[in-house]
Amino acid sequence: IHQVSSERIRAELVRILTEGQAARGVRMLEESGLRREILPEVEWTSHIERSLEMVPRGASPDFAMAALLHETPLRNVQAIVERLKFSRAEIHYVLALVENLPNFYTVRTMSMSALKRFFRLARIEDHLELARIHGIAAGEGLQDYSYASRTYQGWTQEDISPGPLISGEDLIVLGFIPAP
Repeated sequence: IHQVSSERIRAELVRILTEGQAARGVRMLEESGLRREILPEVEWTSHIERSLEMVPRGASPDFAMAALLHETPLRNVQAIVERLKFSRAEIHYVLALVENLPNFYTVRTMSMSALKRFFRLARIEDHLELARIHGIAAGEGLQDYSYASRTYQGWTQEDISPGPLISGEDLIVLGFIPAP
């Protein structure tokens, strides 16, 4: 396995994670000893297995990797996705998903402005889904996830990310001369 390119390993791992039976595929990697060779930083636990059982068929590769790596320390997550030659955008997104997962435990105590900033995360729906998957796999209550989901669905995009109070065009209309 050490003679196989990182790109090929990434491609096969992504197929395992996104074709509908992620838990079974990674369990097979574990049983064959390949998981220890390609992902030595990842600890195979029943929590990770239950999490991967909920990764839907056709999930984006970065979301599926985050579901696999969400219990792994962040520095190791970064090392793994860089070693597997994910794109910069995918690396940043996997890191964002893993890094922001603990924030769901504080959503009910966040100020409205902090909650709105939280909801401005790129692809917030994936963050919500990873929190749901993690909560179910851990056997925890879903109160924080439910609160975040209800609040997010109850707000419009304008509520979450309001436009500026005044723009450059407004200033020009008021007679100000444009400047650099």
